[in-house]
Amino acid sequence: MGEKVKTYAVRLDPQVAEFYDQLANSEGIRTSKLFSKILTNDFQSIAVKQQADRIEDLVNRLEKRIDDFEEDNNFSEKYYEDFSSTYMMLLWLLMKNGASKDEIRSMQAKAANYAEQNFSSKES
Repeated sequence: MGEKVKTYAVRLDPQVAEFYDQLANSEGIRTSKLFSKILTNDFQSIAVKQQADRIEDLVNRLEKRIDDFEEDNNFSEKYYEDFSSTYMMLLWLLMKNGASKDEIRSMQAKAANYAEQNFSSKES
């Protein structure tokens, strides 16, 4: 036995009904089949739209979480102040212990190279 279907009666203005009859004839199907096709496609479109809205909501929440994470984990001005103070103190200690400017520049170059290799973001 075939699928169970429900039948509905639709009252249309004669001009509108004629339009749908012509549309159905152009596709080589009955008008009732055209209505079924239109309603089914519309129903599927609504389901796809709901799924797309759900995915968009998930993406928006993920973006907000990423933004919150980045905001919470950004270096603050205080971090840079502390780092600068520590850096200057280390330079002073090196110079106080007799390190030459060339030795300090060499250490800075090595540190910059190390940071470049290990901490800079790599482009894909």
